[in-house]
Amino acid sequence: MDIREKFNIDDIPEAPGVYLFKDQSGRVLYVGKAKNLKKRLKSYFKLNQNSSTKLLHLMRKAMDLDYIITETEKEAFILERNLIKEHMPRYNVVLRDDKQYPWLKLALNEKFPSIKIVRKPAGDGAIYFGPYSSSGAIRKTLNLIEKIFLLRKCKGPSPPKRSRPCLNFQLARCSGPCVNPVSHEDYMQAVNQVRLFLEGRHLELVKELRRKMEQSAKELNFELAARLRDQIQAIEKSMEKQNVVSSRMEDIDAIGCLQSGHRFFIVVLTIRDGKLISTKSFKLSHRWSNKSEVIGEFIKQYYIHQSFIPDTIITSEEPEDRSSIEIWLSDTKGKKVKISRPKRGKKAEIINLALKNAMDISRKEDISTHKDLLDSLKKTLGLKKMPSKIEGVDISVMGGEYGVGALVCFKDGMPMKAGYRNYRIKTVQGIDDYSMIKEVIGRRLSRGDLPDLMVVDGGRAHLESVLDVINNTDVKDPPEVISIAKADK
Repeated sequence: MDIREKFNIDDIPEAPGVYLFKDQSGRVLYVGKAKNLKKRLKSYFKLNQNSSTKLLHLMRKAMDLDYIITETEKEAFILERNLIKEHMPRYNVVLRDDKQYPWLKLALNEKFPSIKIVRKPAGDGAIYFGPYSSSGAIRKTLNLIEKIFLLRKCKGPSPPKRSRPCLNFQLARCSGPCVNPVSHEDYMQAVNQVRLFLEGRHLELVKELRRKMEQSAKELNFELAARLRDQIQAIEKSMEKQNVVSSRMEDIDAIGCLQSGHRFFIVVLTIRDGKLISTKSFKLSHRWSNKSEVIGEFIKQYYIHQSFIPDTIITSEEPEDRSSIEIWLSDTKGKKVKISRPKRGKKAEIINLALKNAMDISRKEDISTHKDLLDSLKKTLGLKKMPSKIEGVDISVMGGEYGVGALVCFKDGMPMKAGYRNYRIKTVQGIDDYSMIKEVIGRRLSRGDLPDLMVVDGGRAHLESVLDVINNTDVKDPPEVISIAKADK
C-alpha cells in the first residue's frame, strides 16, 4: 500500500516537530524537522514529475511514517540532529567524515580542567574545539597552549596529590595544582584564556592579559608581570602568521561548497578579528542532494559542537531552510546570527578563496583516487610497474575507404590532451585492420616517450599484431600491451 493511502494528512497536527520515513523493514530512511508538521508533510504527499529525484526515490521506498511533536522549532532542530546521528539515514546528508578528524577537549566538568586531543565529541559537559584538519595542526596548537597557559597534563578527572611537583612544573609547562602553588580562581582564569584563544578571540585575550600585566606591575609583582608579558608576546607572535582578510576586524565563518559528481567538498575559513586563523575541510558523498541542501545540513551538524558562533556566516550557496537555521543559531548564541551569500566585495573574495581551497582538495582527492585505481590495475593485470602513462589505440575506416588510427593518452589517470594523435593510414590498401594497426604502432614507437601500458581495441589477433611490431623493433623499455574485445556472448 502506498504510504499516502495509509496516512490521512488532516490527522497530522500543525505543530513543530520531527518526522521519520521508514522502509518495509522499519529502517529509518529519512529524518526531517518542521515548523509545521502538517504543512511540511503535505508537500511530500503531493509529489509530481517536477519534484526532485531524491523525493521521488524516497517516497517509492517509504512504507511507514512516524512523527514527534516538540514545544519549539529549536527543540526540533536538536532532536533531528540526534536522530540523524543515531540512525544515519540513507537519504539524509550525514557528516560522517567528522569522526576521522581530531578535536581538542577542554574538560570544564573537572575541578581543574585539562585539555587533550580526542576523536569524537561527547555530551559530558566539556567544550570541544575543532574538528582540526590534521593531527599535526592540532598538536601544534596544543603545544602552544601548554607553553602559554600552563594547564595540567596529568590524566584523570583531578590532579593527583603529590608531595613534590612533577617534571612539567619544574620545566614551567604546568602551574602545579597537584601541589597547590596556584589557586583555583587563578587556574580558572587561565582556562577562560585558553577558551578565548581557541575561539580565535585573540585581541580580547591580549587586552585582558595586558590589563593584568599592568595591574601586577603596579602591585610590584614583577615575576607575574614578566610571565604575562611573555604570554602576550607568544600570542602576538602566533597572530603575526595569520593573514588579514578583513580590515573591519570582523568575526566571520566562510563556507565554500564544491560539487564533483556525487561528492561534495566543503571548506570552512575561520576569520576572527579580521584575520584568517584556520582552514577546515570536509568531504561528503550523497547522490540525492544539491549544494544548497548540503550546506544547510552541514551548518546544522557543524555548529552543534562549536563553542563560539560568529555573528556572520557567509556561504557559496544559500543554504536550504536558511531563515530557520538563522533562528536556531541566534537562539544558541544569544545574539543575532546572519547567514548570507555575498556576490561582490571583500566577502565575495573570501568565499572565492574558500572555493579555491575546496577545488585544490578535490584535485588532490582525484589524484589519490586515480593512484589507487592504477595500483589496482597493476595488480589485476600483473604489470611490471605502475601504469602512470596509458595510451589507447583504435582503428576506424572513414566512408569504407580511408583508414585512420586514433590514439588517446592518460597521465596519472587524467586525460593528457597533448598526447592525443590521429594517424592517417599511408601504406595499407583496402580494409585490413591488422595491417593498419601495425602501421600505427610502428609510427607511434618511432616517436619515443612511450607509455607504460598500451590498450588496443580488438581481440587476440589485434594483440598479436601489436606485439609482433614491438618484438621486431629495437625499442628500449617497450610498453606492456593489453587488448579489449567484446565478449562472444
